[in-house]
Amino acid sequence: MLTRPDMRNAISARMMDEIQDALDLVEGDDALKVLIIRGEGDAFCAGADLGELKKIQNAAFEENMEASLALTGLFKRIYTFPKATIAAVHGPCVAGGCGIATGCDLIIADETARFRYSEAAIGFVAAIVTIFLLRSVGEKHARELLLTARFLPADEAYRIGLINEVVARGKHLARLRRHRPAVLNHRRNPHKQTGKRVDSSQVQIDIDPRMKRSLPVGADCIRIPT
Repeated sequence: MLTRPDMRNAISARMMDEIQDALDLVEGDDALKVLIIRGEGDAFCAGADLGELKKIQNAAFEENMEASLALTGLFKRIYTFPKATIAAVHGPCVAGGCGIATGCDLIIADETARFRYSEAAIGFVAAIVTIFLLRSVGEKHARELLLTARFLPADEAYRIGLINEVVARGKHLARLRRHRPAVLNHRRNPHKQTGKRVDSSQVQIDIDPRMKRSLPVGADCIRIPT
């Protein structure tokens, strides 16, 4: 689904539109029960497209707010998606890439995966992704990752609860195939399907106010030091 391997799958406005189109396709097809998000090439996702960030760093607040709204809408849609979602992560997973991954129900990573909340290193504020990070690892681990902007190796990411499983290099997709029957059985059970819908509605109640507070912060801090 993340198909800009030459740019390490950096998130551009066009890519966000393409992901939304893919989500429309999966959601509208009853034959598709599981959404798997993976990156082409040697990275899962390098985060936001820095070229696009540079273009809007001197833009009006309203324009930055529009960009923040688009990214927020994507994260929220993945997080509340009505079908099972799995992130298959290899290589670097940075900033907004972490937002995409932590929005999924499960994260399966191979041993090459490295996670980084790099916003502080470029003078940006990790406003929206912090919501999902906190829900995954709690405040203490989240503070450390956000303040240091360091790379977190897959085994440590598993230990602190950021991801669900670590497998050998290149084996994450094969591991997904073993997960798939259990997930499909879950999706065929109407009671469990209802359970995810109820959970999603509660999640939406929880995260909507946080997103509303975070949006202006992110929009006001879109800048790259020169």
